[in-house]
Amino acid sequence: MNETGVLSALQYSPDTSLLHRFDPRAKFIFFISYSTLLFTSTSLMATLGLGLIAIVLLGCAKFNPIRLWNSVKGIAVLLLIMDAVQMVSHSGGKVFVAWQGIAITAGGIETAAWLTCRWFSFYLIVLLMFATTSPAKQFEALRKLFTPLRRAGIELEAFVFMLTIAVLYIPYLIEDMKRILQAWKARGGQPAFWHVPRWGKEAMNLLYPLTIGIYRRAEVLSAAIESRGYRPGYPRTEYEPLRFGIKDTALVVGACLLPFAGLILQ
Repeated sequence: MNETGVLSALQYSPDTSLLHRFDPRAKFIFFISYSTLLFTSTSLMATLGLGLIAIVLLGCAKFNPIRLWNSVKGIAVLLLIMDAVQMVSHSGGKVFVAWQGIAITAGGIETAAWLTCRWFSFYLIVLLMFATTSPAKQFEALRKLFTPLRRAGIELEAFVFMLTIAVLYIPYLIEDMKRILQAWKARGGQPAFWHVPRWGKEAMNLLYPLTIGIYRRAEVLSAAIESRGYRPGYPRTEYEPLRFGIKDTALVVGACLLPFAGLILQ
């Protein structure tokens, strides 16, 4: 499968790195603590510190640099556009550039840097979470983390299962779309750049084979699930039992200490 693209990079990549060996429950707890602190922090220094943590974890995961670049270049374009808007719209501090009523100030640059670091760090931590944890272990970890709610009468297993399947099938849907576009171009279906009405018509025509492909995949998946006797909420054995070790305990302790580190850097 082609591993280029922002969403396809979220596909699980088997490896033996340190991050791959962590228990997924510990990784989910760290992800929640990290994301909460990241989006509640208003300090540039704290956000940069969290970004450094994401980069260190990226090194521990032994992520392929080429695949990483292919996955972040689309995000980089969006961040550059967002930075330009923030630098122009934010006022305050020393003025660096002023032209035709548009001014770039120190406050605008600081705000742009803060937002860029925040969203880039969040994308990296999401990438690491999904790329280093198999979908089966993600589902099992979420099911066990939600066990207290289940005992309280709140059934979330079906929701967790649907969420896991949705994340798992995103790369396959991207591949289907790429295959449909290549077949469409090979048959000469691409209209001229300025022919806007035909572009809209062709886009609607492309949705039909993509929708058919989604239904076919869903039918095959439902048949596979039924043949294995899966029923949400019923007790069953584990194919890969989760084991919580010392390193996982250390990661959870680190997740609990993150808010205190954030308060120090504020």
